[in-house]
Amino acid sequence: MKRFFAGFEKRAFTGTAFGAGVGAGGAYATAKKEMEVSKLREATIERSPSLTAFIKKLQPGDVIYSGVAGGIMPSDSVAKKFGFRAIPLVSGDLKYHSMVYTGRGKVIDAARRRDLGEGNRTPDIAEIPLQKKLRSLKRNEYTLTAYRSIGDDRDDRRRAVERARSLIGGRYPDDLEMTGKALKVLVGIPGRKGAITKDEPLVCQDTAIKAYPDKFPKRHLTVSEMQYNPNFTPVARAGSHTYSPEEQILAQNTYPLLKGLRAGLKGAAVGAIADIIGKRVKNKRRQS
Repeated sequence: MKRFFAGFEKRAFTGTAFGAGVGAGGAYATAKKEMEVSKLREATIERSPSLTAFIKKLQPGDVIYSGVAGGIMPSDSVAKKFGFRAIPLVSGDLKYHSMVYTGRGKVIDAARRRDLGEGNRTPDIAEIPLQKKLRSLKRNEYTLTAYRSIGDDRDDRRRAVERARSLIGGRYPDDLEMTGKALKVLVGIPGRKGAITKDEPLVCQDTAIKAYPDKFPKRHLTVSEMQYNPNFTPVARAGSHTYSPEEQILAQNTYPLLKGLRAGLKGAAVGAIADIIGKRVKNKRRQS
């Protein structure tokens, strides 16, 4: 028995490294597969020739993922300048923003509109026309894909819309709060899906997760993780904005690497805990 505990620390260290490596490799391969499947699913959907045609294909409760050539927020904040380049690449997809379609061409949208100045009367979390949000953009400056929940009827989706609408009037995070939320996403902290209210800072993902709390595995997700979701199916897409060749290579690998890093850290944490327990047990054996 003493020999077992004498060698436990060494085994724990080996287990830490092994668990981290296996976890990281497996997660990387899984993420690559998710991306491939997602792109194949989207490829089956005909691209709408215009935004109007795209909207005609939607139903209330559809979740829209979007990306534009420019920024995330209607402001010149540090978060915007960094985010509109970094987030799509980290997510592995140009579509880094999510909205919930409510019907009649409108969406529940989250953006830092308070930075638009005193003349702005629209809250950060608001129900706005999709055409208005994209009115200044050409077709090659945006990309949109709409997903519909699987297994839900119109009444289920109507209730989802009402849940998303309950966030109207909420506030988008400031730069410091946004940094904290981004770190939670990067590390993979689950978060409490049931705790989403308009009394806290809200990002775009929160609108969709509030609408469908049972369809998403956790609160803090990248938009790519939300798209690679078997509980939704793509129903419409529009726009032709795309990456440069260099960005395509980076985007195809950054998201899987992120998933691998998360899994590796979890594996290392388990091994570290085993190491600590092993040391304590060994010390108690020595004292006795």
